[in-house]
Amino acid sequence: DYTGGGCPHILAEPQRTNEVTYSEDFSQWTSSGGMTVTLNDSTSPSGNLNATLLATSNANDLIYTSVSTTIASTLSVYVKWKVGSGNIDLSSDGGYNYTSLPVTEGWTRISISPTTIANQIVLKIPTSGSELYIWGAQLEEGSYATSYIPTSGSTVTRNQDIFTRDGIGSLINSTEGVLFVEAKAFENGSITVSNGTNNDNLIVSFNVNSGRLDVNMTVGGSYKFVFNYTTSVITNNKIAIKYKINDFALWVNGVEVLTDTSGDTAIANTYDRLNFSSANAASEFFKGKVKQLQVYDTALTDDQIRQITQ
Repeated sequence: DYTGGGCPHILAEPQRTNEVTYSEDFSQWTSSGGMTVTLNDSTSPSGNLNATLLATSNANDLIYTSVSTTIASTLSVYVKWKVGSGNIDLSSDGGYNYTSLPVTEGWTRISISPTTIANQIVLKIPTSGSELYIWGAQLEEGSYATSYIPTSGSTVTRNQDIFTRDGIGSLINSTEGVLFVEAKAFENGSITVSNGTNNDNLIVSFNVNSGRLDVNMTVGGSYKFVFNYTTSVITNNKIAIKYKINDFALWVNGVEVLTDTSGDTAIANTYDRLNFSSANAASEFFKGKVKQLQVYDTALTDDQIRQITQ
């Protein structure tokens, strides 16, 4: 994912379905009042000539389409002004309980996450004589918008992103080292170094519900250290876990926050994989953005860890 500028980062997202059956062809939606709908009038954020122009003749002209979900969902759409300024109104409950959202002259993805179950998406332009570009409508069950899923006549599902790299035992020192990750999480999930079992692993868990990093190491099924550190995991953090016999530490954003000076580590050649999930790749799938991830084969000094986590 390249959004936000700078270097790209890994984007791991949950399974989601776009319930909008026509996410780009707005001629399949219903317009009211004097609104005109012109397909393929400008370049969309996809880089293709497939953005739709909505032009109003009256105040509060609107366009809508029916949808069906079973739980509260998030509605998102890309918009920008051609002629006009200010806010537009979005609703997804069919009762026209609108949310007013600002629109600019550049492409912006606006979204709402109402607590009601969606049954009709409505976009309303409050002013007459306005011209608004629109593209990429998405309704998905969940509390936040994920990356865009295009549709053209039916709903479309994107599967959960799962990242695993195995066969890398020669690159990981099981007896000592540092796991460094710069990331933020959308939901609860984990990143692990292991041998593919839950008996021998080093795990960093992002607990969004509790606002906490949970870090631990198990050797032969026994915990050797357990760190629980309260912080906002939905924002970007630089995290380093040092492990060495009788020398364990958790660093967050340049500060050593927790230590443990008692315990052994795994025997040589135990760890051979990295998972964005539980060690056995069966649960706790990581959902979020990872900007950096490194595994060092020696226990770095405090000064070295401070430098990489600042």
